[in-house]
Amino acid sequence: MAKRFLSRFLLLGCLASVVSSQAFGYAHEIVDEKTSTLSPATVIQSIENEILANEQAKLEAKRTSDLRLAVKTADTLATDLSLAPKTTLDSALLSQTKLPTDEIFISGWKAYQSGQLDRLEKTRSALPYDHPLGAYLDLWTHNLCLKKNVDNPTVNINFIDFIDRHEGSYVGERAAADYLSIVGHRINQELFNRLYRRLKWNHSETELRAWNYFYNYSDYKTEEIQTFIAEKRVTGKPLMHLLDKTLYDDLSWYWTAIMLLMQKQQWTDTLALIESLPEDMLPASKITLRSILKDPVRWVERYGRYLNQRPPRLSMLITLRLASSRPDLAAEIADRVMPELSQKWSDMLNASLSYSLSVGRRSEEAIARFERIRGHLSDNSALFNVTQIQIWAIKAYLRTENWGVVNHLIQELPQSRQNEELWLYWRARALEAMGQKKAAKRFYERVAGNITFYGKLASDAIGKAYPVMSNDSVLPNKSTPDWKNNPSLQRSIDFYRMELYGLGHREWNWATRNVEQKDYLSLADFALRNHLIHRMINTSLHSGSETMNIRQRFPTPQLKLFKMVCDGQEIPTSWAYGLIRQESRFMPTVASAVGARGLMQIMPSTARWLAQKLELDDYEHNRLTELEMNLILGTSYLRMLKSEFDGSFVLATASYNAGTYRVRQWRNSVKKSIPADIFVETIPYHETRDYVKNVMANMHTYGILLNIPQEKFRDMIGSVTPSPIFNESDLP
Repeated sequence: MAKRFLSRFLLLGCLASVVSSQAFGYAHEIVDEKTSTLSPATVIQSIENEILANEQAKLEAKRTSDLRLAVKTADTLATDLSLAPKTTLDSALLSQTKLPTDEIFISGWKAYQSGQLDRLEKTRSALPYDHPLGAYLDLWTHNLCLKKNVDNPTVNINFIDFIDRHEGSYVGERAAADYLSIVGHRINQELFNRLYRRLKWNHSETELRAWNYFYNYSDYKTEEIQTFIAEKRVTGKPLMHLLDKTLYDDLSWYWTAIMLLMQKQQWTDTLALIESLPEDMLPASKITLRSILKDPVRWVERYGRYLNQRPPRLSMLITLRLASSRPDLAAEIADRVMPELSQKWSDMLNASLSYSLSVGRRSEEAIARFERIRGHLSDNSALFNVTQIQIWAIKAYLRTENWGVVNHLIQELPQSRQNEELWLYWRARALEAMGQKKAAKRFYERVAGNITFYGKLASDAIGKAYPVMSNDSVLPNKSTPDWKNNPSLQRSIDFYRMELYGLGHREWNWATRNVEQKDYLSLADFALRNHLIHRMINTSLHSGSETMNIRQRFPTPQLKLFKMVCDGQEIPTSWAYGLIRQESRFMPTVASAVGARGLMQIMPSTARWLAQKLELDDYEHNRLTELEMNLILGTSYLRMLKSEFDGSFVLATASYNAGTYRVRQWRNSVKKSIPADIFVETIPYHETRDYVKNVMANMHTYGILLNIPQEKFRDMIGSVTPSPIFNESDLP
C-alpha cells in the first residue's frame, strides 16, 4: 500500500511540472481511478484530451456570451433614438433615395452583364432619350452587337461612329478601348492606330499595349517586346498574336516563351502555345504535355521513374508546373535533371524554386536555392523576374533575421525600388541590428513622419512624434472650380446613387485626372456634401502632405453608433474604423468580386454562420448591408478572431481578410516568437500583406484622432508567437 501511494505521489509530481493547476486536478481524478493500470504516457494523453475538451467548451461558451452581448447591443441600438444621423457625414452611411428611372437603368446594366441583347434594347427604349447615362446603354448595346456580329460592316461602322461622337468623354474613351479589345485581331493597322492614339487614359491597359506591339511591331526592338511578354500578364488572343510575330522573327525563343509563361502559372496560355507548335519541337507529345499541365502529380506518380529517359526539357516543364503547389517534388525532379542542363536553365529552376519556397515560408530551403544563383542573377534577366526573386530572397533572410545579407541584398535592388518606403525601413532595421545606429537613423528619418505602417515603425525607432494632428490644414477659401456643373462628376454621383460603384469610380477619376493639387481639398469637400465618403478619402489623398486634411482622410461617421457597438464587443472603435476604411472605404452597400458585402465586407456564408450563433431568426441575406446589422456581425466576428488568436490584432486582421485556416498555417510556420513586422512582410498573399499593414496603420491613426490612449505602434502590433496547443475551432 505504501509503495502504491508513493508511486501515485511521484507520478502526480511529474505531471504537475508539465501541466497547469487545472490539469493537475484532472490528473488526480485519473490517477485515483486507474493508477494500477495506466502508464504515465496514457495518463498524460488523457489529461491533454480532458484539457482540450474543457478548453473547447469554454471557448464555445465565451463565443456564445460574446454573441449574446451582440444581440443585447443590437436591441439597445434599435431603441436609442439619439443615434439618428445629425450630420452629412453621418447620413452618408444610409441608403440614398433612388429616382424612378434608376431601376430601368439598373435593369439595363444587368442585361448587359448577362449578355441579353434583346432585354438591353428594350431597356434602352424605356429610358428617356436624354437621360444623362443613356450613352452607357448605347455603348453596351454596341458591345453586345459587335460580339455577336464581329464581321458585320454596319455594326462596326455604327460602333466607330459612336466613338467619334463621344470623343473627350469617358464613355467615348471606354468605347474605343472596348472596340479595340473585341476586334483587335481583325482590323487593319491604320484603324487600330487611329483609335489607339486618341486614348488619353486606357492606352496603358495590358491588352491594348499588346495589340499596339502587334500592329506596330517594326517600331520596337524585339528585346522590348520579349520583356513586355515576360513581365506583364498578357493572356488570350493578344498574347498568341504577339507570340506569332515574335517567334516568326526569332523561332529559337519559343522554349524561353514557354518557360516564362510557366513561371507566371499561365497554364492555359502555355497549352495554347504548345498546341500551335510542331510536335517535333516539343520534349514530348502534345497528349503527354496536356496531361502534365492538367494533373502533374498524377503524371509523375505514373511515369516519373522514366524521366531520366526523356528529354531534360520535359523535367524543366514539370518542375515549373509543380513549383508552387509541390515544391518538394519539384525540387527532387529539378536536382535530378540539373546536371544535364546549362547554367542558365539550372539558374531558372533554382530561381523558381527559391521564390516558391520563400512564398511558402520555407526560408532555409529558399535561401539554399538562392545562394546557388546569387552571384549571377543579372545574367538571367531574360529568363525570370530577377527583382521578384531578389525581393523574396530578402524576405527569406528576414525570417531568419540574417541582417547582414538583408542589408546587402537591398542594395542590389534597382535604385527605384531601394527608395521605396518599404526598403528604406528594412535597410534601417538591418543596419540597426548590425550595430550601425547612425546609419540606421538616416534611413529611419526618410520614412518617419509618414502615417503609414512603416512610417509609424520608423517614428518609434528614433523616438519621433507621430505627425497626425500637427499638419491638419483647413479648406482653402480662394475660388475653386464649379464641381457641381462637371458632367463627369454628376454621372459618377448618379452611378453611386444606384450603387454601381465601379462605374462611378471611372467617371470620377476621369473628371479629376487633370485637377490641380491645390483644388483637391475642395473637391473632397464636394464629395462629402454628396454623401461620398469614399471619394472624399481618395480625393483628399491627392492633396499631398503639405495641405493634408486629416479629418477628410480619416472620417468618423456615426461615431456614437460605432462606439456603442465596439464597446459592447470590447474591441477598439479605432479598429473597426481602420478596417472599414480599408475594406469598403465606407461604401455601405458595396459588394466585392467574391461576394463580400457592406461596410465590413462580410461574406454571406460567414454572416449566416454568425446569425445562427446569434439565433437571429429574422436575419435574411438582404439585411446584410443594413448599417446596424453589418456592424453587429462584423464586430462580433472581429472579437471572436481576436480571442482565437490570443489578442493579436495582426493575426485577427489577417484572418479577417484571408480566413482563419490560412492564418493558422502561416502562424504554424513560426518556430519562435518573431516581431510582427517580419511576420507581416512575409505573408505570402500580396493582398493580405498590404491589407494588414493598412488596417494596422489606420487603427493607430484613428486611435489618436479619437483620443484613445495610444501605446507605441510597434508595441500595438507586437510579435507573433508559435501556435498554442489549443488552436482548432469552427470559425469560418
